[in-house]
Amino acid sequence: MYARIGVAMNNITPTGKKPMNQVSQSIARRVLLKYYGRGYVALPAKQDSSLRARPDLVAVPVDKSTWRPLYSNAVAIEVESCNELETHPENVVHNWLKESVKDFAEVHSWTDEKCFEKLRQLYEKHGEVHGKVKIFSVKIEKPSKIEQPVVQPSANTGLAVSSTADERARVIEVQGKKYRVVFKSIDDAVRFDRFSGISATQVSIKGSSVVIYMRSLGKSITIQAERVDELTSSSS
Repeated sequence: MYARIGVAMNNITPTGKKPMNQVSQSIARRVLLKYYGRGYVALPAKQDSSLRARPDLVAVPVDKSTWRPLYSNAVAIEVESCNELETHPENVVHNWLKESVKDFAEVHSWTDEKCFEKLRQLYEKHGEVHGKVKIFSVKIEKPSKIEQPVVQPSANTGLAVSSTADERARVIEVQGKKYRVVFKSIDDAVRFDRFSGISATQVSIKGSSVVIYMRSLGKSITIQAERVDELTSSSS
């Protein structure tokens, strides 16, 4: 099953499914960032005609000593909107039990914290799923804004990252200098968050490019930015 899972990152919508609304996409992006921070490779699942419906997202933990994915511990992730919980709770339960999640170690069900109580009540009514299904919530203040993580500098990298009002932008501190980097898309910003969070990582700014070198993997990744500005002490 895992070999057939692909990527559809343009709008955080699994290929073959009806596009998520803005609120669901905000939840999904926050959820992806949480799993990246926990050492998972997390991606939207690509749909396949052999299965009626796959999970919204898939997260696979990585063995940090070998950097090999641990497929036996893979997690199926479902994103549930408040509207879905209110109008179609049977679909939420179906997502916990459907055929396509049976091979996963766990099923994680996420929703906006303001309707988490509805998810919890539904969960409590279905004790048969308690061993495999876990429920979580994220805070969504404004659908159009995405809460960005703060990546603390790790030893010997000289890197620190903080969020800005623009969800595509990051303020990056490299070797004592601060830069405001506006990536070309939100997905590029998410890629930066994902790869810069890996330990033993070095980041450099070259023109309008952000180069992330992962010493533990012996490889580098270049992400083109729309704009890179060096910040003075007064502007930061």
